[in-house]
Amino acid sequence: MPEPRHGRRFRYAAIRECKFLGMVVPQADELLEIDIRLADDGPAAKKLVCTVANNGKTALKLKGTVSEEL
Repeated sequence: MPEPRHGRRFRYAAIRECKFLGMVVPQADELLEIDIRLADDGPAAKKLVCTVANNGKTALKLKGTVSEEL
């Protein structure tokens, strides 16, 4: 498993794909599982893949590019 990277801030450069696959109800859904993965996409950008799950069911899939804030 990759080591977590804390204290780094990123900004969206582009969102290539975003699919909402389920509902999240803030009053009823107390715990969300969020998986964010970054991979190098050149010197200034990183590829982003994010999945949000609720009670074991995927609610969101997102692919994009982020750049690190300086």
